[in-house]
Formats: sequence, structure tokens, C-alpha cells
Amino acid sequence: MCGLSTQCNQSPTHERDKSKELNTVSSINEILSNIKESEHAIIHFCEQDCEIVELLLNIIERNYPRIANHLNHHLDKKITVELYPNIEIFHKAFDISDGPDWLIALITQSKIMMVSPLNPGNYHSYKSVFKFVE
Repeated sequence: MCGLSTQCNQSPTHERDKSKELNTVSSINEILSNIKESEHAIIHFCEQDCEIVELLLNIIERNYPRIANHLNHHLDKKITVELYPNIEIFHKAFDISDGPDWLIALITQSKIMMVSPLNPGNYHSYKSVFKFVE
């Protein structure tokens, strides 16, 4: 069950205003306060993304061997996914506020940080964001 994350339930305009305040790890943790796990992944997400988290976990599970290989990830650890509620907050979290709209994800060896398919910005679509993990 998804928990309540007040900041995620705000209007897009309010989210843009709030994204200006996003500059600490604790702010990111407050925004991504919901957690859901599967066998190979842990997703940190915002309340507004509850409806798509299960689908995202299923896609990751189906594609886990390829994703793990791409990330050089040890199969004994879960992949962490941070699902940001919109492109403005995603860019602000990584200090790229004026980043291009096509930049919707960053990857490290054990973590995928990405924009929600529900608010991918002007360049991407719902489907193209899911393609990122397929």
C-alpha cells in the first residue's frame, strides 16, 4: 500500500515551485517517501506514481538479467530505482535545473534514477519512459 506524500499530491505548478526548494538528501527522501520491493528491485516513489509502480516492477523483473548485466550489478543485491514525480524535480535533484527535456534518467552501478512515466516532460511520452527499462 502506498503511503501519503503531501508534496507529490500537489498540482504541477506547485511542484515546480517546490522543486526550487529541493536541494538536500532529506528533501529527496521526503518526496520519494513510498517504497515498494520485488525480488530484484526496490523502488522509491511519490504517492502520485502508485498506479504505475507495479507495472514498472514487472518490467524490471522481466528484464532483470539484461538490466543487471548493463549495470554490472551483482545478482545478490537489488537494483534501487528512484522514480521522480516530474522532470523539473528530477533535474533539480541533480543540480541540472536547466537540463534538456530529453534527459529523463541517470544510471549508476546499482541505481536507476528516472522521471515518472506519468510526467515525462515535453520530449518523452509515457511509453518511451517505460522503454528505458525494457
